Amino acid sequence: MQRFKLPEKVVAILHYGRSGSELMQSLLEGHPNIISISGDINKLSEFHATFIKKYPDSGGLDVRVFVKEFTHVFHGMFDARHSSEYNVDAVAFSKIGKNHDEYCGVNPVIFIKVFADLITEYREDFNKGLYLRVLHVAFHLALGRNLLDDMVIAYQLHYVDPGLADELVKDFPDVLFLHTVRDPLQSLGSIMRAWLTPRLSKPGVAPESIKSVPPLLILQLRNIFLGGTPLLFNYRHRSRAVRFEDIKNRPKETMEQVCRWLDIPWDDGLLETTTEGKQAWASGPYLNEVITGFDKAPLQRQHREYFSWFDRLRLRTCLNTKETRWGYDPPALFSNRIFQIFMLCMIFFPFRFEKEHMRVLEKDRIKTWFSIRGILLRAWHRSRLQDLYPDIPLLEADTPVGFNLETEEVIDAYSAILEKVITEKGEEPSSFLRRLVARFPHLPDFLYYQAVFLSKCGRLDEAKKVLLVAEQKFPEFGPLLWVAAHIALTEGGASLEKTKRVAEILGEASRMTFPIRLFKVKAQVFVDLCKMLMAQGRMKEALQAAEQGVRFFPVSEVLWSFLCACLERLGPEGDQQRLADVQDIIKTLFQSKA
Repeated sequence: MQRFKLPEKVVAILHYGRSGSELMQSLLEGHPNIISISGDINKLSEFHATFIKKYPDSGGLDVRVFVKEFTHVFHGMFDARHSSEYNVDAVAFSKIGKNHDEYCGVNPVIFIKVFADLITEYREDFNKGLYLRVLHVAFHLALGRNLLDDMVIAYQLHYVDPGLADELVKDFPDVLFLHTVRDPLQSLGSIMRAWLTPRLSKPGVAPESIKSVPPLLILQLRNIFLGGTPLLFNYRHRSRAVRFEDIKNRPKETMEQVCRWLDIPWDDGLLETTTEGKQAWASGPYLNEVITGFDKAPLQRQHREYFSWFDRLRLRTCLNTKETRWGYDPPALFSNRIFQIFMLCMIFFPFRFEKEHMRVLEKDRIKTWFSIRGILLRAWHRSRLQDLYPDIPLLEADTPVGFNLETEEVIDAYSAILEKVITEKGEEPSSFLRRLVARFPHLPDFLYYQAVFLSKCGRLDEAKKVLLVAEQKFPEFGPLLWVAAHIALTEGGASLEKTKRVAEILGEASRMTFPIRLFKVKAQVFVDLCKMLMAQGRMKEALQAAEQGVRFFPVSEVLWSFLCACLERLGPEGDQQRLADVQDIIKTLFQSKA
């Protein structure tokens, strides 16, 4: 079976109210370094949990049942002319291509073969993150595309939902959040035109559809006026926004910035809107028109049927800071404090879109009126508190590579991978380590793993070179000294002089900084130090090391045993009462009752 490298990097694409998130995905999906699934990724994501709930894990994952169930639920993946959970709107997937006569669909033979093989390979620890990686690789290969070394998954998260974002981070810690934004009033007008008005004015609309307008209007107003901020605090530096207007007016320059941020090379396919390699088209479910590529018609609509000139003054006052941060350059008048307060008082008069949407509603008018004012008041107040509610920064020409910005989640995830990788030999783990060291030059963690890997492979000269660089850059990082001690002990036997030097290095390491994720290395430092000192007959020093060790690691049976052994070996010089206490502690913590 051919072994495929599963991608770790992900760019999650989110919208800000009809702001071009699907357009962005269609531009990225043809890039050789991008993997993107065109179907409903949120439904695909939910399948893993649904399956586990339906078939509880009794004897391990049943690969045959998993694959069979998946292909049944998402059969539209192979022929999009048939709707399924994968493509509820089959029309959107079956009228693509230059002449609207092509349809989406991947090769079922390749997909099922690769999908089943990869699930079998990773069956022992097949969590949702692994499932999604395997799914993307199988989908990509089933399109007849090549899998390169450093692929990036373009994940259409779409919904601005912190809960979904948090789940995605658990599955893909090395993720960037790419928001597509738009002039806020243009976004709101487009939402009303495409989603709200047709529910009220289209002949034969069901009463349930009419009733859904007020809550949908409130939801969209909340997203426009109170959204546009990073979803997760830890990932705020990994979040950037691209303007819909820039994608339409300056596509090459804009997509070049996206390339630099994602650390992928330029490809001319970034200027083509495609779905599974075919010409992509976009249309609203209630609109009899199609929009594709870089058509500028959406930018020219004024939406006067929803906003009067007076409405625009009032609404833009609440959006002033957001428009300024995103480069829409509102007139200076909107920053005038007196004008802002005056416009705030004016929000209690009805807006044109309210008259349009409320005229057919018999209920919820008063509730909706108050809800709208509540949102606008909060937006006006938030605009004064940008430090607490910062808007997502725009992606610019000098924005550094997003994946190289570390977060605790990213470092923890790669550290967990490296704990397994460093036990292997070969060029693949060595290359992986070099890439991580290059990506995160300000972190000592990956230099530590690189030194451990090289020493385990017997490449001691290379390991010492890594340590020399690391110790100059990070002199207070304890794990590096632990590696240095073991390399020193490995070379040229264990003479008394050498073991004394190693004990000194370990003693120094025990007093240094260890990150939480490498705290077990510090425990090993104390264990090794106690062994060394006891072997050299330096019992009092060994006792001190063991005492300090159990302070850090009070549930380490090894360190308590060393403490007990030191007290026993000291004999009359030791504290006999303390020896008895330590023996009682060992019985209490580690010896089960008969």
